[in-house]
Amino acid sequence: MLNRKVVWVSLGLGVGVAAVGGVLYALTRDEWGWTEGDGDDEAQGGARSCPVHLTVRIEAEHAGLVIGRRGETIQQIQRKTNTKIFFKDEEATETHRVIGIRGQRTDAHLAEILIHQLIANQPQLETVVVEVPNEWVGRIIGRGGETIRSLQTQSRCKIDVERGGGVPQGTKRITLRGTSEQVDRAQVLITEQLDEAASLRARVKIAQDSRRPRTFAPKANQTPHLFLTSENGVDSETSHLFRPKESEKTETLVQSAGDKVMAVYVSSIADPGFFYVQKVGPRSIDLDKLVDEMTAFYEVAANRESNQVKTAETGDLVAAQFEADGRWYRAKVVKVIPDEYDESQISLDLDYVDFGDCIQKSISEVYNLRTTFLKLNFQAIQCSLARIEPGQRKEDGSLVSASCWSPEASDDFERLTRCAQWKEVLAEIVDYKTVQSQLVPWVQLVDTSGDEDLNIGDEMVRLGHARYIDQ
Repeated sequence: MLNRKVVWVSLGLGVGVAAVGGVLYALTRDEWGWTEGDGDDEAQGGARSCPVHLTVRIEAEHAGLVIGRRGETIQQIQRKTNTKIFFKDEEATETHRVIGIRGQRTDAHLAEILIHQLIANQPQLETVVVEVPNEWVGRIIGRGGETIRSLQTQSRCKIDVERGGGVPQGTKRITLRGTSEQVDRAQVLITEQLDEAASLRARVKIAQDSRRPRTFAPKANQTPHLFLTSENGVDSETSHLFRPKESEKTETLVQSAGDKVMAVYVSSIADPGFFYVQKVGPRSIDLDKLVDEMTAFYEVAANRESNQVKTAETGDLVAAQFEADGRWYRAKVVKVIPDEYDESQISLDLDYVDFGDCIQKSISEVYNLRTTFLKLNFQAIQCSLARIEPGQRKEDGSLVSASCWSPEASDDFERLTRCAQWKEVLAEIVDYKTVQSQLVPWVQLVDTSGDEDLNIGDEMVRLGHARYIDQ
């Protein structure tokens, strides 16, 4: 998973004073007329104290070392040698910087020697480039760069991630720069992150394989586990209706710098312009656990009896069974439908907040939610397919705009996305758009399960169901 590919080493300039001979410098006459003294010091009448101006040429990458944090290093050398040290920016090149030193002759030479020693004695630096699969890069970067900053702090190694989206199944180069020990430590930390990501992916795969498609009926021999109840047979925790203002927290689809594409399940669709996805990852495992717990709880008759809903309002959150698989899920009341002939008979239009599909049930078939069933954010995220609009094929083969998506388009979109079959597709946020007065992600979906990646929007155009918006 972690491929160490390129290594090069930038060596120091030598050790100690011997490095002085390896650096070019010049003794020059400065604008003040200071010169280096000639002959015996005493014959010159104290020429050893004659002011001089030295110029020292160093590699540009060493400039920061000489300056030090907030200029502390260069100031320390100046104090020790009683000299003035400054950079000649007008003589700088892309690869080298020029340092000017002013002071008495002996002091200036000492300052020069200290600069060379500082450079020569710095630890040898390595630059190592490793390649990481694109799907794992987001794990290295973390939300808002939090993880990569932590890795740099722990290893004291500079870590740079290659920019650019890249292809979903490709790799990105991560450059590590530091001493040998720092680079080795950074590689260990990165490997640990990738191992954790691989372990999570394995758990997600197990959960994915265990999910039944929501269009299949439950097997007859499946018996739900009983939920532990209190001594009187009724769960002791308070359950009641919740209003969205108090409890509604929907998961969001937001890509980070390292996550240009995200793995999702398409859980429910109306048409290509209005569908729901769930993010693949730890939350999908948490959701499966929540559904197991709810199913176990509401399969107990005593628990249902103690949590029967008597009245309901639009926006209430309830527990409702999904007949297609016999399991229990969280749902929101979107409409209350009274019976004009019998006021005691009330129907409710429900949206399953973790999957996006909807159903109508009698009020006698829904139940109050326990508080613990609200700790997980709602997982269904509304999206719209990017860069295409409804289209229809004319007799001459051209595509023209249509007023709405055809039933055939929705059927093919459901097939291409393998809706509610819990098969991953990759989503990339292109923009955000307003759908039914709500700002939702405008995404491209790509199926990578075949020999070649399939862009589902492009396939909808090829099938004659859609046309590109910029046509």
